[in-house]
Amino acid sequence: MCGLGAVIRAFEPGGAPTAGEESVHEHWLDAMDSAVAHRGPDGAGRFRDRQTRPDGSVVEIALVHRRLSIIDHAGGGQPMVRETPGGKLAVVFNGCIYNHRALRAELEGLGERFVTGHSDTEVILAGWARWRFEVFRRLNGMFSILLWDGRDGTFVVSRDAFGEKPLYGITDGRVSAYANVPRALGGFPQSARGAADGPEAAAVEAADVLYFGAARWVGRFRGVEQAEPGGTYSNLAATDTAYQTVFAGLRQERRHGASSLRRGASRFERETATDGIARMLETAVLDRLEADVPVAALLSGGVDSSLVCALAKRSRPDLLTLCVRMPDDRYDESGHARRVAEHLEMPHRTVEAGERPAEDLVRLINLLGHPFGDSSLLPTFWACRAAREHAKVVLTGDGGDEVFLGYERYQAVDALAVLRILRPLLVLSPLSRGAATEPTSRAAKFARLLGAARGRGYTDLVAIFPILELCELVSPRIARQAGTDRATSSEAVEWDVSDHFPNVLLRKVDHAAMAAGVETRAPFLDHRLAAAVLPLGRSVLCPRGERKGLLRAIARRHLPAGIVDRPKQGFAIPIGEWFRTDYGGLKALLTDALGSADPFPESRLGVEISMATVRRIVDEHMEGRRDHSQRLFMLLSTAIWCRSAA
Repeated sequence: MCGLGAVIRAFEPGGAPTAGEESVHEHWLDAMDSAVAHRGPDGAGRFRDRQTRPDGSVVEIALVHRRLSIIDHAGGGQPMVRETPGGKLAVVFNGCIYNHRALRAELEGLGERFVTGHSDTEVILAGWARWRFEVFRRLNGMFSILLWDGRDGTFVVSRDAFGEKPLYGITDGRVSAYANVPRALGGFPQSARGAADGPEAAAVEAADVLYFGAARWVGRFRGVEQAEPGGTYSNLAATDTAYQTVFAGLRQERRHGASSLRRGASRFERETATDGIARMLETAVLDRLEADVPVAALLSGGVDSSLVCALAKRSRPDLLTLCVRMPDDRYDESGHARRVAEHLEMPHRTVEAGERPAEDLVRLINLLGHPFGDSSLLPTFWACRAAREHAKVVLTGDGGDEVFLGYERYQAVDALAVLRILRPLLVLSPLSRGAATEPTSRAAKFARLLGAARGRGYTDLVAIFPILELCELVSPRIARQAGTDRATSSEAVEWDVSDHFPNVLLRKVDHAAMAAGVETRAPFLDHRLAAAVLPLGRSVLCPRGERKGLLRAIARRHLPAGIVDRPKQGFAIPIGEWFRTDYGGLKALLTDALGSADPFPESRLGVEISMATVRRIVDEHMEGRRDHSQRLFMLLSTAIWCRSAA
């Protein structure tokens, strides 16, 4: 896990500065380095190069890297450079390539020579030298990669299939910058695309952030674009007209994201799926145990993380497991996690929830560089911070619900389709306006279902501000252009995998882990496993209607039924109660932020926020008339971001 960045400038023939004159300014690199420094405390490096192409045009490149050292401490420093007769190859890389040893052996058999002991970064360089763009398809791992080929001035960026590792870019057509932290791009010119879209497009995108809880594009939001999961882009002219998507001035060479894996064909039939997938999952877990540093596992006591720990125990019986204890019994899973660890006879640590959530939240939003609405960012950060005292790598159960259809809301899609036929009648129902009950109660869930039927359907179930409430917060004309609509169960899963998962859940985990200085690894996101599981239908993954039934069948081979079959609890905090009681200063922070003279400046956010609606939301929640936990968290994180962007 690392921080990385690049700045690239292209000049028409005769337009480049004289040799030795830097057009990629050092203060740009200093600002970028400062913004990504928290992701890599173990090393730092920079690289510069310039290439004159046959047509006389000139490309100048600068790379920045901050390293969290996990594999090959001695030889894995970055930027990693390979000298060739035609020019220099250089790469900066964030992530881990799990099949790097197999790729190294294959490349050595083809005549490639390596200078490091076992660096996965060098495999990327050697693979590019031998296979060019084909190398990215061969990588099994999580990654964001910035690569320079000085032989012909080619610049390439690539991101893993699920989007575990972030990658952003900005361009004004003359100079382009790339980084895995949006804040690192704040000092560069706004993209020509974003400027051309105009203020209304910016308002729609800001409304979209409020709707989903995160910037889906980050993404033309404030001029910054996001690379698609599975996307590989370069500054070469695309030869295939199917690949014309522009990412910060580059052309997309190919795409192999998780949504395309889902549309493929599984290698398994119904009868062989359980055994075959069990073997693949065990391989995925074992692959993610390789490191030159201590490894631990985050254990919630749910089926996903418990199964990961059970499989990891086969080769690492001394693997440390960790869980966060919540101060509210309704949200605390630490007892379940302890019982799993005792059953598996694995060492276990229970850590307390953070005592200063208000301070932690301000720091996390400032580091992230955009608003974020998922309050589980805080316990994820606390768990990773606790893990850092014992390990630099932690295994997680992330992805189990998305890949194996574990969410309760998937079962509601069919009912939602029927209810939407009754939309005119639902407008008259007070239940569809929400309930004043505990947000995880059946009554609250039913109210949310009715509200989603009145509004945008499935995506309203996931949204922070469902469309009807968003219309009260911002202009209805702007709000109705935000968000999206999904009607069928297949569309719901497709959207979760390609949109909500990378832009909210994976971004949360990556950011929380990097702020704590650890690397998280998710076996359920192994692309080979996903390619086998995602195309399987609901009848195979959820036999007899049991959510995540196929995965539970695998888990029963390793865990007691009481662990496998207990109801899903979710990794959450009682953020609504904490706002009311001022736990850790959260009420004071909320009051100060939302009560300021102008907490949401339109000039910074891009859209006008109705303060009357904000005050109503605060009053309803504080008086216990309605639960607005996540909406208040979203508004608070947005206000914090607006302050930091000033």
